[in-house]
Amino acid sequence: MIVSIIYILTLFILFFVIFLAIKTIMKIRNISPNKKKNKEFSKTGITDNDLISKLKELKKMHQDGVINKTEFKLAKDKLLKK
Repeated sequence: MIVSIIYILTLFILFFVIFLAIKTIMKIRNISPNKKKNKEFSKTGITDNDLISKLKELKKMHQDGVINKTEFKLAKDKLLKK
């Protein structure tokens, strides 16, 4: 009787440890691509949001006539190469 209880408790502990391991692995997989992506942008000092906002600002300037098509293309290429 006691042996059966010990086996059952051991199985519960084993399943719990496996559950925690799987949960941790899933978290690491979800986080790691973002870390790599942020590292690439942190080297240049531009984050995704900064890049998008700068591109939108360039587009608006071009639409408003502040810069011409050539200037827009040069500025856009410069931003995207960073």
